[in-house]
Amino acid sequence: APNLPDLTGHWSLMIAKPIANGTQWFVNGNLRVKNQGNANAGSFVVKFYYIPSEGGSPQYLRQRSLPGLPMGRTTNVTFRHMFSSGLNPSGGSILAVIDANNTVAEGNESNNEFVRSIP
Repeated sequence: APNLPDLTGHWSLMIAKPIANGTQWFVNGNLRVKNQGNANAGSFVVKFYYIPSEGGSPQYLRQRSLPGLPMGRTTNVTFRHMFSSGLNPSGGSILAVIDANNTVAEGNESNNEFVRSIP
């Protein structure tokens, strides 16, 4: 196998809290991103999307930029988002796409998307 990085991950936390009498919801998550390949990964972005409970297209929320990840290393990527306008996100999901812009040539490009339901 060629010496390539392989970015993957998993959600280790997802919490939703109502604030302002339930008119806003604060969602806090933690994504563990790992480079399980055999080469260092350069800079990349993680994009986060909201998937409504009734389905439909994922809605882009925000992104986080990472400077890179050495092989064998894991890092925490914190997700925080405020849902307003009375939208209760519970029952929906957050989709994380690691290396969303495909800037890192990976040994496996099919293990970069991770969904976690919002409690």
